[in-house]
Amino acid sequence: MPYIVLKRNDIPSSLLRGLDLTPSTSQRNPIYSPIGQTRYVHVPSEGVPTRVFGGTTTSASAGLCAYFQTRVSSGSGTNATSSITTVAKANLVDGDFFVLSNGSKTARFVFNVSGSYSPPPSVVYPLSKTINVSADTTANDIRDKIISTITGFPNSGVTAVIGGAATVALTNDNQNVTAAKQNATNTDGVADGGFVVTSFAGATPSTALTSALAGTNSLDVLGQMEFGNANVTAGELNLSSINTAITTGSILDTQVTDILQILTGRQYVVPAGTVVEDGGEFAGGDYFEPEGNYLQIYETGPFRISIAEGRLSFLRKEEYEYLGIPGAAVVVYDDVGTKYL
Repeated sequence: MPYIVLKRNDIPSSLLRGLDLTPSTSQRNPIYSPIGQTRYVHVPSEGVPTRVFGGTTTSASAGLCAYFQTRVSSGSGTNATSSITTVAKANLVDGDFFVLSNGSKTARFVFNVSGSYSPPPSVVYPLSKTINVSADTTANDIRDKIISTITGFPNSGVTAVIGGAATVALTNDNQNVTAAKQNATNTDGVADGGFVVTSFAGATPSTALTSALAGTNSLDVLGQMEFGNANVTAGELNLSSINTAITTGSILDTQVTDILQILTGRQYVVPAGTVVEDGGEFAGGDYFEPEGNYLQIYETGPFRISIAEGRLSFLRKEEYEYLGIPGAAVVVYDDVGTKYL
């Protein structure tokens, strides 16, 4: 879904109406009309760094600063690791599977041995990938196909490399949870006993970001989109771009949406007295206000017209002028942080 982010810092929040779509959000008939598709554009909030004493906030905070302190660790810990011992294709059957968890989400990988197998809906996770091994033979072939599938499926939150003969070495990429959650349980549904998936182990705690580091990361994100820099093209806000931009720690692919929602007006508020670090370990937490208060935009036909030749097209151009000063008013991102061209 599209995210319309105000790029200029000299335009107040709720001044520009970012979409020329119907029905109007405020004037539609709630009984007969679909969800409103007009909205006003808000200034991105980096927030104010939260004061912390002994791992507990002494003041409230909101916006990106608050998010980075409670949802992103410093990355100072040790990543959990695990392994998969593979078998030859002859020892697998259609529908055999294994499940990996990085502590925040779970992904299922299902083997297609015959080449014509398609998993039924009953065994497909929200995060699911089929591994076609019909052209493979040896256990090393299966190892390599598992690695290439996981590598091509970054949503799994796991890194896979060769760990030896018939062995896949796995690393849990997620340090934005406690060490106990990083040491997540992995399972398999392969009948052959030679196929073994071990659970993640060996994680050590990562610390929370300090107020200063959370503030720096927030400014890094705004800098990536060139917020406040007139006539300078905004950068992408996808996973790779954000992780390259921020100074400390890293985010997961699912957190790109969180950041885009904060930039477009969804409230993230951390109250005073919140534990952000417990005994030197990142505590985590989710402090989004109810999503019902956040107006989402959908990629409808009228939206595509607006961005191609309507109001959004006008607001995105560097020729746009506000109070006589040229420069694009907004930048529009898709749900993975790629700019609409």
